[in-house]
Amino acid sequence: MPAASLHASEAACFSILVFPSSQAMFRNPAARCLKALPSTWCLQCPRKPLMGHTSVISTTAFISQHTVAKRTTRQRPATNARVQVRPLQRTEDPFRPVADMLLRSVMKRHGNLQMFGDTPIQMHNSLTLSSTVLKDMSTMDLIHAIKESPRGAVSKDETVDKIKRLLIKRLYATPLVMSLQACHSFYQQEQNMSQYLSALFSVIDEMFDDLSPSPAEITQLFLYIFIHGNAPQMLFYKVEEYLLTNLDRFHISDLGVICGGFFRANTRVSSQDLLDAVARKLLKEIEQLEPFLLPSFLKVFRHSSYIRVSFYNQLADHLVRSKLLSGFRSVNPLMHIAFTYASLSLQHELLFDQLLTLVGGLVGSEQRVRTKDISKFVWACGTLQFKPANYRERFQPLVRAFESSRGGRIYPESLGELLVGLVYLGIFPEDLLSKCLSYDVASQLMDSESDREKSMQLLLLHETVKIECPQYTGNLLSRFQVEKLLHHPLVAHDLDAQLKVRIGLAAVLSSLQEKLGADRVHCHYPLPHFNSAVIELQYCCERGFLCFTPKPVQSGADTLSTHTTITDHLISELAGQPSQAESQPPISSEVASELEWSSQEERCCNLSMLLSECLQTGIML
Repeated sequence: MPAASLHASEAACFSILVFPSSQAMFRNPAARCLKALPSTWCLQCPRKPLMGHTSVISTTAFISQHTVAKRTTRQRPATNARVQVRPLQRTEDPFRPVADMLLRSVMKRHGNLQMFGDTPIQMHNSLTLSSTVLKDMSTMDLIHAIKESPRGAVSKDETVDKIKRLLIKRLYATPLVMSLQACHSFYQQEQNMSQYLSALFSVIDEMFDDLSPSPAEITQLFLYIFIHGNAPQMLFYKVEEYLLTNLDRFHISDLGVICGGFFRANTRVSSQDLLDAVARKLLKEIEQLEPFLLPSFLKVFRHSSYIRVSFYNQLADHLVRSKLLSGFRSVNPLMHIAFTYASLSLQHELLFDQLLTLVGGLVGSEQRVRTKDISKFVWACGTLQFKPANYRERFQPLVRAFESSRGGRIYPESLGELLVGLVYLGIFPEDLLSKCLSYDVASQLMDSESDREKSMQLLLLHETVKIECPQYTGNLLSRFQVEKLLHHPLVAHDLDAQLKVRIGLAAVLSSLQEKLGADRVHCHYPLPHFNSAVIELQYCCERGFLCFTPKPVQSGADTLSTHTTITDHLISELAGQPSQAESQPPISSEVASELEWSSQEERCCNLSMLLSECLQTGIML
């Protein structure tokens, strides 16, 4: 379409691509015309801007003469500029498809929340309503007016904004069921409701006890928390208390929707009792669960550091026996199952064998597979050292699917994660390793200074290739890059950085220091070959926990084997297992006297309870 045929009213529907061909264009005085362009126009410049100026100035006069001439100074078009016009694609919300699935799930069980009030009115021309007319309308009529508004309107709808402001002012006097219906109307008409949701969540947080919400209302509330992405922290605590008391009134799929809201808002479930109750209910009613909601439970369990091995073993046994896994038509939910077990270091051979079979079949048949899903699944298998028969051949389809998706070039994070998983499995695809360790890809991974994991992955791949692949001729990290990674605050021995990232470690350290005293509990780097800080205690059978000054263990120290023997014996006692000291090499009589625990059963019991309590604190946080 020639630019001359465009009208100002059509400007919002098109993007302008500008291809400048002369530096002289940058002296064009029509730069001020940029201010007249609608904010929805997308100006894209394939060439690099010169002299620090934007590349669109030269064509501004050409645009203004035909589309916004009334608002700008007339200029003759630059003869050496070429304009190409194409329709502007609307940016899609990546969470919209999942939100639609959650909404259908809720509607299937609850339908529309029961409404009351005035009979719906016909709003054939709602855009012409004045503020005075809107103020005189009931809340129900305002909600119906939203339903009559243009769906997904590109231009700003002033009437909808007025309705939104009126509904916010009336929130304290509006029943919760009606407020949620307003959310539903906004969502169905694809109207922006972030301001309304923020206000609604604050009011619900303030009046939660007075509202006395029903399970259906709590479920719909968390549907919109998922859509919005956040809510007041105290609201989550109040809902946790509500769930503990009313859990039996919830359908298991409703709890899946609620878990989705918790995870989307990046909020942990703080109550271990609630997590236990939800886990028991999931095992009991899993046959009634809509399969796509299972990952929501696992995300929340993982994010909340819920570690109950018996639950995960029972869940895995059920998944292997049932047909639930075979019903998935996407790699994503299968990845989340594997990723949860790997993150918690829980192995289940039969489950992972079935997952690998299903994922291998899906990557060959699915037209579009996310590289993130492939890489995280391979990482999970590698982390758990899952090596079934012919495992190299079974992982090949996943590697080929990743390569064909060009994910390594577009998403270097996924490439690094995939390779770490393969390296753990003893698989070394040299072409992918060379790509990941190339200067450009490695630089992109190093730019995320807050991500310790990426720095550790690069160092692992770099050092592993040098050891395991003697014939390797591909790229390696430069000396400068290695030095930069080694001095990364989260890789180097920076205790403050470790405690900020490892929340559980900080919680356990704080609990132990509070109970035993800061001079008896130290967090440092005792092992010279390991980059993670650990907590050190020194315990005497006669005097209890000792005050000490932490010192790193030297790799050649004569006492290293003695320390190992004492540590192994202590761990055995704490775990309630028989000591293996008899099978250890002979040690000195002084050390042997320290290992006489038979008369200290009470001390060991108290020590075990103390450490368990402190560790539980870390898990909860």
